[in-house]
Amino acid sequence: MNKKKLTKKSFFYRFYTTIDALLEHCYYVETKKALSDHDLEILYFYLTGPLRSTIRKQPRNVRGKKVVEIGPHMHFDPPFSDKARDAFHASGLTCVTKIVFSKRYFLDKKTNIKKWAVGRFDPMLETIYLKPLKNFGNLIKNVAPVSEIKIIGIPEYQAREVLHSLGISDAHDIDHWCDYFRKVEKRNPTELEIFKITKGKTEHSEHPYLGSKIILDGKEWSQTLFEIIKEPWQKNKGTSVIAFKDNASAIKGFTVANFQPSDPRSASPYFLNEKNMLVTFKAETHNFPTGVSPRPGAETGIGGRMRDNNSIGRGGYLSLGTSGICVAGLNIPGYRIFGEVQNLIYPESLAKAIDIVVDGSDGLTAYGNEHGEPLTNGFCHAFEMLLPSGERRAYLKPILFSGGLGYMFNEHSEKAREKEGMLIIQIGGPIYKIGFGGGLASSQIQSDSNQARDFNAVQRGNAEMANKTHRVVRDCIQSGRNPIMVI
Repeated sequence: MNKKKLTKKSFFYRFYTTIDALLEHCYYVETKKALSDHDLEILYFYLTGPLRSTIRKQPRNVRGKKVVEIGPHMHFDPPFSDKARDAFHASGLTCVTKIVFSKRYFLDKKTNIKKWAVGRFDPMLETIYLKPLKNFGNLIKNVAPVSEIKIIGIPEYQAREVLHSLGISDAHDIDHWCDYFRKVEKRNPTELEIFKITKGKTEHSEHPYLGSKIILDGKEWSQTLFEIIKEPWQKNKGTSVIAFKDNASAIKGFTVANFQPSDPRSASPYFLNEKNMLVTFKAETHNFPTGVSPRPGAETGIGGRMRDNNSIGRGGYLSLGTSGICVAGLNIPGYRIFGEVQNLIYPESLAKAIDIVVDGSDGLTAYGNEHGEPLTNGFCHAFEMLLPSGERRAYLKPILFSGGLGYMFNEHSEKAREKEGMLIIQIGGPIYKIGFGGGLASSQIQSDSNQARDFNAVQRGNAEMANKTHRVVRDCIQSGRNPIMVI
C-alpha cells in the first residue's frame, strides 16, 4: 500500500502518474484513517480522471538517470492543496487532511542541478526535495524558532535604525513602533510582529507622491497631483456616491429584486429581496510585478482588484472583469511582424514581451475562473519604435490593467466610524514571505543588480482562498444583520 502510519490517527500515501519518458507527477496524501478500496477509487478519479490506469503506488526508476523532485514548501498550504482538499471533502473523502503535488524529473547524471533549476520553479513557493517525503513535517523540522528583535537596552537612535533596516521606512511609523515597544509594551518585538507590520503597510494607501507639494523651476504648484485628478469630479459629481475615499468607487443604481438565500450559512431556499443597489467599479495596474514575473504578477493584479471590489463600504459583490496588457515589441521567434524593430536591448530583469502577454493573460483568466468572476473583455497593445533622432519609444516596463464591475446594497455604502471595543477580525490565507517591499519596490528603478529584490517584491496568488474570503463577506452582506462595520 506504500503508506506510513504517522500517529494513531494519521496515514501517509504516495501516488505517481507518468507524464512522459522524463517526467512524472507525485501526489502526497495525508489522511485521518486508512483509505478503503472505495476511497482509493474516488481519490484516483480526482487525481487522474479517465486515465485511471496511469496511477501507481511506486515511483519509476529510469536507467542512467537521476531524479530531481520539485514541490512546495511545507510552511503553508499551497493553492493546489486548498483546491484538492475541498474537492475531496465535497465528494465524501473528509478524512483527507492535506495533499501536495510535486514533479519528478529524470536527468542525466552529469547535469548540474543548480544551473538546470534556474527558472524552472518558484523558490518563493517551491523547493527541491532531496528524497521522497515520508511525512509533511520533515521539511520544516529545522525551521528556526521565532526570535526577538533587540531594541530594548540600546540607544534610541540604534533602535530606530534596527526598525528601519527591517523594512519600516516611514519616519512617523518608526517613531510610533519604537515608542510603542520601548515605552508601552516595554519589551522587544518578535520578528513575526515586525514582519506583520511591514506587510500591513506600504505607501500604496498613502499616495505620498500624489499628495505632495510640487515645486517646478522654483515655483510651487497651487494643487497637488491628487487635487488635479479630483478636480473634474469636484466640479460635477453627477451620480457618484463613493469616490476617492474607499477601496473602490460607486455610482447610483436602482431598486431591483435581489436573488439571495434565506440563510447564507447553509443550504436554504432562495427568495427575491427588493434592494436599492449601487454599481461599483475598481481599476488598477500591476505593472512592475507582471513585468518581473508575468503570471503571479497578473494573478495578484486581478486578485487585489477583486479584493477592493469586495471590501467597498461594508461589503460588496463581484460581477465581471476587464483587463489590458501593453508591452514593447513582441519579437515572436520565427514570426517577424512588419515594422517591428529588431535586435534592441531589453532589461534583463524584465520578462520578454511575448511571455508577459501569454503568461500574464493566463494569470488573469485562470485567477478569474478559479475565483468565479468572468473576464469579459479587454485589450492588448504591443508598441515599439525608433524616432529619426534614434530615440526609442516603447512599453519597456509593461502595463497590466485590471478593472472590475460589481454592485452593493445602498445601505452598506458608508463604513462606520471605528471606535474602541470593536472586534478586529482578519480573514484570508497564510501570510508567507512574499511581496516584501510592495509598492516601495515597484516605485524604484529596476536594474540587473537588484533582481533578487525585484523577485521578492512580487506577490503570489491563491484564487481558491480569495474565493473563500469573498464568500464570507457575501454571507455577511446577505445575513440581514451585516456584522461588518468597517472593511
